[in-house]
Order: sequence, then structure tokens, then C-alpha cells
Amino acid sequence: MTESARPEEDFPDHAPRRGLGPDRPTLVPAIRPLPVRKFADLLPSSEARFGPAPGRGTASTRSGTPVHQASESERREERAHVHTIVRMVGLAAFESLSGIRPVHQLARWLEAGQYEKLRCRVALVAATQPDDGQRLHRNTAIRRTRLCPVAPGAYEASLVVAENDRVRAAALRVERRHGHWSVVELQIG
Repeated sequence: MTESARPEEDFPDHAPRRGLGPDRPTLVPAIRPLPVRKFADLLPSSEARFGPAPGRGTASTRSGTPVHQASESERREERAHVHTIVRMVGLAAFESLSGIRPVHQLARWLEAGQYEKLRCRVALVAATQPDDGQRLHRNTAIRRTRLCPVAPGAYEASLVVAENDRVRAAALRVERRHGHWSVVELQIG
């Protein structure tokens, strides 16, 4: 059997090939084709986003491999974690506005632009209040929280917050970025 007639599987990683003369075989690495990846396979399929089509069973990609779907317990755990973050950040933001909490404690949880907006608003509120040495302590309490998943790794929430003399609202958008949950939008009414 000649060398060209042998099947490709019989060649080792470095198969001797003839070259550079009759007495000098050279070692040439065997070339094996790499699997072809299509760009469309890298994009999330519409089934993964909207669920399987009616009558198709489980969601799968075009190649037929199943799409990883988070289990119910993982989703509940993530939702509870985000719910805690939303309540904590919302309460801290209202406490910062009332002068009870320093605003820099929220720097870790807020996106840079949102932190800067809140810092400016806290400074404006502090400038309008008289500085008589006594702080008005407001009993800030969260009355209701609504949390809604809007995309994988993104939630929107609304809060109803009661203070001593009034009830206020806040809206937050929380997204997972680089493995860390952060508030990317904060609106306080």
C-alpha cells in the first residue's frame, strides 16, 4: 500500500514524509481539519429567548444540541438575591437623600453615571436644608417591592417607600455585568 493510498487515521501526529533528498526524510506535522463554526451558531436562537415552538418539546439550537436552561431553584435563588439588592439600594438611596447615610456607600452598587446623579441630588438637598446641627430622622421603610425579569441577567423593580410625612416611589434597573449585579438606572420620585 503506498503512502498516498493509506487512510488518514494511520498517520501519527508527526509522520515521516519524503523530502529534501533520498536519504533524508523530514518530519512534517499531519494536518487535520478543524471543526467549522458558523456565526449563526454563536447567536442565541429565538427558541432560547422565547421558549420552544408549540409541539416541539425542549428548546434546542439549530444543530440539535439542547440549550442550557436554568433550573427553577437557580432562578428563584437569583430572583431572591436581586430582590435583596433592590431593597437595600433603594432604602440606602432614600436614606442618603434624607442625610442619614453617606452617599459614597452606594458607589459599589450604582453605575458611575447613576452614582454621580444621586451624589448631585444629595448635595442639592443638603444645600437647601438649614444646618442647625440637628438632622431630621425620617423613619424610612419600604412598603412594597415589585420585581420583573426583562432579559436574561436584567431585572426592573419598583419600590414604594414610606417616610414620616409622605410616601415616595423609586424605579431601578439591575443588570449582571462581569459577574456582579449593579444598578444601571435609578429614578426616585
